[in-house]
Amino acid sequence: MTTNKVLFVDDEVNILNSIKRCVIEQDYEAIFATNANKAIDILKSQEISVLVTDMRMPLGNGLDLLKTCKNISPLTVRVVLSGYISVPQILAAINTGEVFRFITKPWEDDEQFIPAINSALDYYNLKKEREILREELEYKNKIYENLMKESKDIIDNIHDDVINIKSLSNSILDFLMGFCSQAKGKIKVATVMENYILLVKDIYLGYLDTIPSQNITFKICKLKKDISKYKSLYKEVIVDNDDFNHEGNYKLLLYITSTIIKEIMKDSFGTNLKIIISSYPSLKILMEFDKNIENQNISLKLIVNMLNSFIKRCGGKVYFDENKNIVIEGNTKI
Repeated sequence: MTTNKVLFVDDEVNILNSIKRCVIEQDYEAIFATNANKAIDILKSQEISVLVTDMRMPLGNGLDLLKTCKNISPLTVRVVLSGYISVPQILAAINTGEVFRFITKPWEDDEQFIPAINSALDYYNLKKEREILREELEYKNKIYENLMKESKDIIDNIHDDVINIKSLSNSILDFLMGFCSQAKGKIKVATVMENYILLVKDIYLGYLDTIPSQNITFKICKLKKDISKYKSLYKEVIVDNDDFNHEGNYKLLLYITSTIIKEIMKDSFGTNLKIIISSYPSLKILMEFDKNIENQNISLKLIVNMLNSFIKRCGGKVYFDENKNIVIEGNTKI
């Protein structure tokens, strides 16, 4: 436990010597100053529990010292030690310096002085403990508020995920039902349908792996690094700013990007694939090729439509632009 410090201020050296003898056996550290200026320096550099000051001193009076102490060390308990104090001085000390107690000169060590200082120390320790408890309470309240916010965000994300899954499931079932109705009695179409059903299944299960949704802050260089495992499949990746920060559903963004890259490579369209990642005003991933693959790769068209239905529910888009290149607009904010 930290030892209490009591600062005694008086311009009369004999008074300070008397105090030294009086408090020599007390269990607090006694510090002495002969004027207000020295006392202020001590108050600024050390944690003083109790200030005991004379009122009449040549270098700065006691009232000004009490005011200064209140401003720079508000927890310090202030005690006045003086041989003569007028009523106006008493009122000024109480009103401006918030004095805890007055000790008159001369005093009785055991009956007046020591009990007064001990009472002031008890009061200081009580205030200090209250301040510590207040800070701890504020800290715990802040933690609790953060936990509540995080819990609410998680619950909101789960709720959104459930709604998205229901909506996506309905879309997939509608697609399959429509496809099945077209394939009735057609063996060749049925075979194609089976392949598309497997594709839809793989894409859908891959999306489920990104749940629960979670927004995180990430740098563009992380996205570039995470798709580098497919670097043998594309020509180059161009990034405008590696250190740019975005916040969003990174797992979903990475899943969509990697899924498109892998599908493009299946038909050897990716030999000249160039990936351009721009950061501002929003995250945008452009996949450029030297061939029109939108109409040549029906599976890719289906995948783009499915992935767009995944990301549009959180503010993003996946689509073919006017040049028939694929664009992913991230569900992110700067």
